[in-house]
Amino acid sequence: MAMNRVTWASGVLTLFSSLAFGACNDPPAPKVNWFGCDLSERDLSRADLREAIFSNATLHRTVLAEAILTGADFEGARAEATDFRNAQLGHARFINANLHKANFAGANLDGTRFNRADLREASLQSANGEKASFYDANMALTRLDNSTLPNANFEQAHLTSAEFSKATLTQARFSEALLEKARFVGANLQKSKLNNANLSGADLSNTDLSQADLAGAQITGAIFKDAILANTTWIDRRRCKPASIGTCQ
Repeated sequence: MAMNRVTWASGVLTLFSSLAFGACNDPPAPKVNWFGCDLSERDLSRADLREAIFSNATLHRTVLAEAILTGADFEGARAEATDFRNAQLGHARFINANLHKANFAGANLDGTRFNRADLREASLQSANGEKASFYDANMALTRLDNSTLPNANFEQAHLTSAEFSKATLTQARFSEALLEKARFVGANLQKSKLNNANLSGADLSNTDLSQADLAGAQITGAIFKDAILANTTWIDRRRCKPASIGTCQ
C-alpha cells in the first residue's frame, strides 16, 4: 500500500512538472510549451510558433527572424540581443521581458504588449502595427525611426534619447512619458497625447503635431523648428492657431 502511494505521488508530481514547465526538447510548432527553457543562440527563423509559450525562458541571441509568433507569450523572458526581424508578433505578450538590444526591425506589432519590458537600445526601425502597448517600458536609446505605430501606448515609458525620426505615430499616447533628448524629426504625431510628458531637449523639428495635446508638458530646450502646430493644445492649454508653424500662435 505504501509503495502504491509513493508511485501515485510520483506520478502526480511528474504530471504537475510537465504542465508547469515546458518540454525543452520539443520541436518548434504552434502552441509549443517552452516555459522556462534555455533556447539561447538557437536558429528558429521562419518557424511557425503561433501561441507558443516562452514565459521565463532564456533566449539570449536566439534567431526568430521572420518567425510566426502571433499570440506568443514571452512574459518574463530573458531575450537580450534576440533577433525578431520581420517576425509576425501580432498580439504577442512581452510583459516584464528583458529585451535589451533586441532587434524588432520590420516586425509586425499589431496589439503587441511590451508593458514594463526592458527595451533599452533595442531596434524597432520600420516596425509596424496598430495599438501596440509600451506602457512603463524602459526604452532609453531605443530606435523607432521609420516605424508605423498608430494608436500606440507609450504612457509613463522611459524614452530618453529614443529615436522616432520619420515615424508615424498618429493618436499615440505619451502621457507622463520621459522623452528627454528624444528625436522626432519629421515624425507624424497628429492627434497624439503628450500631456505632462517630459520633452526637455527633445528635437521635434518638422514634426506634425496637428491637434496634438501638450498640456502640462515640459519643453525646456526642446526644438520645434518648422513643426506643424495647427490646433495643437499648448503646454499652457492654449489652442494654437491653424497657421502655427514652429511656435504656438
